[in-house]
Amino acid sequence: MIIVISGPSGSGKSTIVSELKKENYLYSISVTTRKKRENEINGRDYFFVSVEEFKKMIEEGKFLEYAKVYGNYYGTLKKTIYNALKENKDIILDLDTKGSIRIKKLFKDDALLIFLLTDTIETLKERLLKRSTENEEEIRKRINAVKKEIKDAKKFDYIVMNMSIDGTIEEIKNIIASERKKISRNLHILENFLKNL
Repeated sequence: MIIVISGPSGSGKSTIVSELKKENYLYSISVTTRKKRENEINGRDYFFVSVEEFKKMIEEGKFLEYAKVYGNYYGTLKKTIYNALKENKDIILDLDTKGSIRIKKLFKDDALLIFLLTDTIETLKERLLKRSTENEEEIRKRINAVKKEIKDAKKFDYIVMNMSIDGTIEEIKNIIASERKKISRNLHILENFLKNL
């Protein structure tokens, strides 16, 4: 199953995804042209490349989806996703809403979209200010994008209010466990049972 975590800037996507990685979920490392943040490591958090390298990868058809977000390119590598599906493993993606919807269109029931949100817009602003990686103009752009992202969220499967890391992780793990039990994901069990009647 492809588990896509999305939400506005400041909703805690990166933090939640980092915690889920500790739970032994596979993680799809995105390729980006944005500058590396202080504690990020190339190949662990993102694959950091130049704009020229990214455009070459587009030409070579290496991306399942890609987008330009806040002036930087981000892309999901095809190979990573198809390998996980072939091995029947769950994989987590951290994407913007447009990329999330693209994944859902491509993979339908194999994709699970979870939208993270905070209790208020003020909480989002506080989190963006706290991380000190954007200037006031960039923060304003990100806050203005929230309306569009919330409209996109109507196409998601679940919404999770990210009020605490532990609570959010527990809720997402419960969603994943429930999704695994759906009949549509387990038709093979029913078919095997019928064969033995």
